[in-house]
Amino acid sequence: MKRKEQIETSEEKRDRLWKYFNKTLAAANKQEASPVVVKAFRAARGGKVPAIALTAYARTEDRVRALVAGFQVHLPKPIEPVELVAVVASLVGRTGTA
Repeated sequence: MKRKEQIETSEEKRDRLWKYFNKTLAAANKQEASPVVVKAFRAARGGKVPAIALTAYARTEDRVRALVAGFQVHLPKPIEPVELVAVVASLVGRTGTA
């Protein structure tokens, strides 16, 4: 008896990932939950997920707390879109021109 394989379209995959991402962001909005969310997300993705703490908190202690929690970068709001794009690109290794 042959097992029927389910083929997921790229649109279905995108929707599924977007729902997961939104749930993760909702949990991460609670500052005390951030370390847990980062660790869980990394565990689900094999441990290699860059993370940026984008917060309204701009004190030195807030930056230290974010870095200790496992984020690679702490960016206080407001942030310029160009700066955010540059930070994301550097974390995923896509700097410079294509």
